[in-house]
Amino acid sequence: MLFPLIALQVTPLGEFGLQILTDVLLLIGFALVLYVSAKYLDRRPVSAYGFHLSRDWAIDFAGGALLGIVLVGTTFGIGYAAGLIEITAVWSAGDAPSVLAWLLLFGVGWFTVGIWEEGLFRGVFILNGIEGLAARLASPQQVFIGAWAVSTITFGVIHVPLSRVPEGVSLLGLLAVWTLLGGVLGLSYLFSGELAFPIGLHFTFNFAVNNVFLGIAEPGQIALPTVIRPELTASELWYPLAGLPMILTVLAGYPLVVGWFYFRHGELTVANSLATITDYGTEQ
Repeated sequence: MLFPLIALQVTPLGEFGLQILTDVLLLIGFALVLYVSAKYLDRRPVSAYGFHLSRDWAIDFAGGALLGIVLVGTTFGIGYAAGLIEITAVWSAGDAPSVLAWLLLFGVGWFTVGIWEEGLFRGVFILNGIEGLAARLASPQQVFIGAWAVSTITFGVIHVPLSRVPEGVSLLGLLAVWTLLGGVLGLSYLFSGELAFPIGLHFTFNFAVNNVFLGIAEPGQIALPTVIRPELTASELWYPLAGLPMILTVLAGYPLVVGWFYFRHGELTVANSLATITDYGTEQ
C-alpha cells in the first residue's frame, strides 16, 4: 500500500485516482502471485484457473456483464417503485472534476477488481478446493458443493468489513447480499469452468451499484461520479442496497444463471475441466 500513497503525492488525481490506481496495482500484484503459485505450487498453467480466452469466453463475459446490470437495475426499480428511493440528480460528478471521464476511469477500476477477485475467490478457491476435497470426500457432489460453499461464505464474510457501510444499513443484510452474490458467481464458475461470466457479473455489479444506479452521497464521504444520484429513504430491512430489494434480486440471479448455461450447453453439468479433478485427482 506504500506505493499508492506515494503516487497520491505526485499525481493530480486525488483520492479518486488513488482508489483506481490501487485497484490496478492489486490486479498486477495478484497476477504476479498467481503466476508464481500456479508454476511452483499448483503446477498448472494460469489459464487453467479459468482464463481460456476464446469466442465462447467473450460471450459468457457479456452474459455476466448483462446480468450484473439487470440485477442492480432491478433493485433500483423495486426501490423507486416502492418509494424507497428518490432521485436527486442525474449525470452527477459528485466530488470528481467531471462526469464522463471519471465514469470511464471507475469502469476500468471495477473491471480490474472483477478480474483479481474472481481469480482469487472462484479460480483459486474453488479449483484448489475441489482438489483438496476430492481426496477426502466420497462423492463428486459433496466435493463440488463443499468447494462452492467455502468460496461463497469466504467471499461474503470478507466483503462486509471492506464495504462502505452507509448509515441505516443492516450488517446482517449486507452479509446476506454479499454471500448470495458469491453463490451466484460460484455457480457460474462450476457450470463453465471459466472466469468469464463471474468477471463480467462482478464488474458490472460493482459499477452499476457505485456509478450508475445507487451512487449515494453519504455525509462525510466523498461522492462518486454517477449516472443517477439517489437518496435512500429506508433503512435496515428495506434498505435497497443491503435489504430485501437487493436480496430478492440477487436470489433471482440463481435461476437466471442456470438458464443461461442450460441455453448455452443444452444441459446442466459441472464443467469437464473441474469434473476430471474428482475422477483422477489431478487436472488432465
